[in-house]
Amino acid sequence: MRVIITAATVAEWMPSFLELDPLYSGESQRLKVQFHQSGVGMLASAVSITRMVYEDKPDLIIQAGIAGCFDSKQPLGNVVVIADELVGDMGVQEEGKWKDLFDLKLEKSNYHPYEKRKLPNPWLNTYNLMKLQEVSGITVNEITTE
Repeated sequence: MRVIITAATVAEWMPSFLELDPLYSGESQRLKVQFHQSGVGMLASAVSITRMVYEDKPDLIIQAGIAGCFDSKQPLGNVVVIADELVGDMGVQEEGKWKDLFDLKLEKSNYHPYEKRKLPNPWLNTYNLMKLQEVSGITVNEITTE
């Protein structure tokens, strides 16, 4: 089985690498674990991961990172699975009010691939074999301190 652990930055997957590398440094016939840096932002990540899937044809991809979480109740390093994803900064700030793609009528909130404005994880029941905590994720390209 070919497993690729990917994240936007090396710092996000390095803790996993340090734990797994000694275990799988030899050539295993059953399991090969690789690490991949996808780059920061939706576009860089989508292009990089698509290329990696095309070239390496992994059996399983694990995307590591913070999953948009800034919740102090969620301990750093806690492993969760994304049940659904929200694109948090695709829209317009207009007259002091945020309008997303759905508010702007550029997308329908329940038109494929969206369900209630979110992108559901269609493989949740198939791949959440360890019954990890299911959470909602958020993807953004911009972070502000305002």
